[in-house]
Amino acid sequence: MKKDKKGASLFRLTVLGIVLNLFLSILKFTAGAVSHSVTVTADGWNNLTDAGTTAVTMFGLWAAGCGAGKHHPYGHGRLEWLLGMLASASVITIGFELLKTSVSALYRGQQSDYQTAVFFVLFLSAAVKIWMYFYQKRAGLAMESATLKAMSKDSLSDAFATGTVLISAFVTRFTEWNIDGWCGIGVAVLILANGLKSFTEIVEKVIGTQPEGSILQEVEDIISKQEGVACFYGLNIHDYGLKHYIVSVKILGKDSGIFTKALELSLMLEQKYNCSCTVQAGIAAEESNEIKQLRNDLNKKAEEIHPLLELTNCRFIRAGEHTLITADLCVPISLQKKEDMILKELRHTAGKAGTQYQLELSPFVENNHIRSWKTLKKSKKQKG
Repeated sequence: MKKDKKGASLFRLTVLGIVLNLFLSILKFTAGAVSHSVTVTADGWNNLTDAGTTAVTMFGLWAAGCGAGKHHPYGHGRLEWLLGMLASASVITIGFELLKTSVSALYRGQQSDYQTAVFFVLFLSAAVKIWMYFYQKRAGLAMESATLKAMSKDSLSDAFATGTVLISAFVTRFTEWNIDGWCGIGVAVLILANGLKSFTEIVEKVIGTQPEGSILQEVEDIISKQEGVACFYGLNIHDYGLKHYIVSVKILGKDSGIFTKALELSLMLEQKYNCSCTVQAGIAAEESNEIKQLRNDLNKKAEEIHPLLELTNCRFIRAGEHTLITADLCVPISLQKKEDMILKELRHTAGKAGTQYQLELSPFVENNHIRSWKTLKKSKKQKG
């Protein structure tokens, strides 16, 4: 019931945002036509893109909230991201068109005629946008809605944009400086910046990043405080939109009690975050002299391949008759796309210690051009 009320409130607020932005865009298009001002017209397009973006966001939230289905077991939350990409692309397109129009007006030396009605429209627009900012911000905090918080920030940037247009109108009306075209370029750049920023943020989500907020740190704290868990690794939190997560992690203990702990931890995380959770358990192998020697051999081999190639978080896990070796492999950017060769060399080193050792590495590339150059230069000097 509480979720339904929150959804209804969010729907009403997004509709209010659409209506107000459409109203302001009509006023500014009319004022721009009367005053022959490319800047006022550009600000009207800014409001129109806001109305379109809000409408797409509202539709995306509705579609994303349909839940899981037979062919989409992880829900439809990412539809909001895809629709957001389309909305951002349209904003970028409009920004380019406005930039072209403003540059053309500046080149032609187009003169603007600001009348009293135009100033009234701009004052009204700035006041409405400031009111929308405080209203949406308060509602976003109350409902913990990222959508409303983003809309409030956009309303504040629109108020600043309209303030710039208002300054341009005053300067053009009461001085001999005609800066209408320059301010039009400024508004177009603002629209382009907002569109590109939004598009980039959504693309990063689609590619795959760690979820926003503190859930990652919270999960790490919960696991590290569990009694009997010696360490954990391979923590992945996949975000499918609308706070629907799939969590997977591997934990190690010293005895068979770790398997019971894995089940308890899985249930705990599922109940706390309403997510799907998989916890894989294993028993850490005792640190024998043979394992210590193998650890040193692997580190030495990595250094032979490249001075910046580094094995971190190396763990030895009992797996029946075998011993599984897991580690994170820090690969310098100069060896990017050569991970298969590196893995082959390190696995060959592990195989020399016995067929019971199985090496499982998680490579990641580190962007370290400067550090790589300094290290290689130092190693050449040491070799004489």
